[in-house]
Amino acid sequence: MSGLRTEIPWKTDAAGMMIGARAHDGHLFALSYLDHDNLLIKVRRASADLVEIKLQGVRDVGIVGFRNGAILADAFVWRLGKLSSANLDGMHGATRALFGHDLPPPDANAEVQKLIRTCPELFFAYFSCSYGGEVAATCEQVRVFEEALREPPK
Repeated sequence: MSGLRTEIPWKTDAAGMMIGARAHDGHLFALSYLDHDNLLIKVRRASADLVEIKLQGVRDVGIVGFRNGAILADAFVWRLGKLSSANLDGMHGATRALFGHDLPPPDANAEVQKLIRTCPELFFAYFSCSYGGEVAATCEQVRVFEEALREPPK
């Protein structure tokens, strides 16, 4: 079997939940951090198709606690410049994951507030998995690709 790889459009809902990737409840297939600039998260859907979420121009990244059998539960993407202190109060998991859970929530939020002031154009992406695992990153661009499996011509 071979696959056809295409870029797919995505957006977020009012809370920042990623819509369009259709990766929710998919099994983590691959996680790669390449050359301190690109972060790739590949998820296999129940249909066996692959979804690749590619973060480009990564500035800050936290990768925490992955375990075998991780299933993507949540995918959030926010533009830093559109976040406020009130938003951050409900985002403790995301802000702490960005700093590897080394900071308590108030300190992690303060660090993200600095990023909001200095880099409002960046995206803040957060992915959490059932059975363990979180990724948080700031980046310049977020792209989504899918590789739909298809039967080879006969």
